[in-house]
Amino acid sequence: DFPRNLAPGTRATMAALMLRNLARSLPRAGSAAGVWGPGWAGQMKATVPVRSMSIDGAESDEDSAEISFYALRRPASITLKEMYHFGNSVNQSKRTLLLAAQFLHEELPVRLARRAQELKKLPFGLSEQASIKGVRKLYERSFFRIRRFPKPQTAEVEERFTAMLEDIKNEHNSVAANIARGLQELAESRSDIQRRGGKLFHEGMPFDFGQFLDRFYFARIGVRLLIEQHIMLHH
Repeated sequence: DFPRNLAPGTRATMAALMLRNLARSLPRAGSAAGVWGPGWAGQMKATVPVRSMSIDGAESDEDSAEISFYALRRPASITLKEMYHFGNSVNQSKRTLLLAAQFLHEELPVRLARRAQELKKLPFGLSEQASIKGVRKLYERSFFRIRRFPKPQTAEVEERFTAMLEDIKNEHNSVAANIARGLQELAESRSDIQRRGGKLFHEGMPFDFGQFLDRFYFARIGVRLLIEQHIMLHH
């Protein structure tokens, strides 16, 4: 979570300054104003039973129900100050790494599920654009990769879990570009949808896509910060 009274640029700057061990890999938050400029289209603790899960996204009603279940849970509130002090104070003991990994094993599926559901509910056919659907499938696949991975209880399992998280982080590097590509696909396929300011309109019905982008990208930064900090605890 990020302080709500700060401008987007200020939040990103705070993250870079306070989490110095993450500065080189911290993604930049794109504001709605930047996306909606000229050429906008081109710029652009309850649990469920453990079972055999998909690795390619939600491919059944049962998969979708599990994602919906986790999307209803609220993510833990973690401030940048808390992350900063944790990163500076830990002695990187095996127990500390295990506790951190166990927290992420529970927390990341909640955050990933919420983003997947938000992408699935985009209006005006945007959720069905190939690039947007690809991003949703990526979030679903990451969700199931973590859910099917055993809860880290040993140093060996924790190391494999961390390697998986790094792979997930790298797989998500192209998310921003694919979201922009989805907007372009919508503009090329739907002449009945207009854009005014940061909103899309279809038959007089508005959708504030700029607000969605800000919310989506800030949530994405939060996931990447959690993963990056855990990775850096190993160095």
